[in-house]
Amino acid sequence: MRKKKWLIVAVAILMLINLIFYGLVRWARLDTLVKDRVSTYLSEALSAEVVFGDFSFNDKQLDVNNILITDKNGLYTIRIRQVFIEYNLPLLLFFRFSAFRAVEDVKIFEPEIILTFKENLQNSASRPLPGDISRYFQRLQIYNGSLELNYHSPSVQISTRLDSLNLEMINNIRSEVNFSATGRDSSHLSGDFAYHKGFLRRLNLLLSNYQPDTLQVKFLDELTGKLDLELNYTPGENKVTGYWKDFRLLKDGYSLLSDSLFFTVDNDSLNLDLNTLTINNRAVSGRIGLNDIRSRRELSGQINIPQYPLTEILPQLQGMAGIKAEIQGELLNPLMSLQLVLPELTFRNQQVTDLNLSASASLQ
Repeated sequence: MRKKKWLIVAVAILMLINLIFYGLVRWARLDTLVKDRVSTYLSEALSAEVVFGDFSFNDKQLDVNNILITDKNGLYTIRIRQVFIEYNLPLLLFFRFSAFRAVEDVKIFEPEIILTFKENLQNSASRPLPGDISRYFQRLQIYNGSLELNYHSPSVQISTRLDSLNLEMINNIRSEVNFSATGRDSSHLSGDFAYHKGFLRRLNLLLSNYQPDTLQVKFLDELTGKLDLELNYTPGENKVTGYWKDFRLLKDGYSLLSDSLFFTVDNDSLNLDLNTLTINNRAVSGRIGLNDIRSRRELSGQINIPQYPLTEILPQLQGMAGIKAEIQGELLNPLMSLQLVLPELTFRNQQVTDLNLSASASLQ
């Protein structure tokens, strides 16, 4: 009997505590306090202006509608239709977000994320990654979002939009994330990554039929194509395999075309296979490589065009030339060695046979 009495007393005390706490939540204007705490924390953590629409909460969850987050440096804008947050309210009130996983679950519905990168926007490149985000919440889910990416520089403009963005982040010892999205013309993006204490520990990415909505390069007349890509990253190892399908580059009457350009990235080296490429409908073979990408950017490669009409080089020339070129040196100042084999050359009714020419020049 004594044990039962103590059990009844303990249950009664817990009920009384819950009733008192419920009364505080309802009548002590804690809604304003929680709203200010959440808004202030997000503003400081994101260095952004944060505006909430409808805001309601109870002792277990927070419901916010029509959220607008605007980065102070113009890097991003986020609009969110609705957010549900389940939390441990005492930890949230007394320790803000510093308590270990005070937020238990975050559900974000129909967010619209716009990212803008500019060549002269210093903060977009220098801003550090967040630290140990795994301590702030246990799980985050995004449903039916959209992502718009824009890049602007004096020479290049790129914009693309991905819809049906779904993401799940689970925080344990580290943050584990899975995501997927779709773009125009049945393009698809999916992947996963692991993040821990400010460092990316793993990234796997699959991209198919990707084509940007806008791609403009100032010194080119046209550049189009669809990208298939697989990326696998762990610290110390980075591998990319890709195909640029229906590749088309036009410049001053010259065309570079390929059904599928194959390329790879292995750690710090990029290799591009040219064996499916044509220049003005003339077959090309060879490869281009870029080594030491992060520092010196050393360019190397060979290009072979078995037959190329001389009239496309100079209208007064007649005949076909075999062209072999080798490129070597730093990316911004490579050295090209060129060999021309001309079985027969006609210029102003003068004919030359078995002519071989070679030259070397800097491409700076």
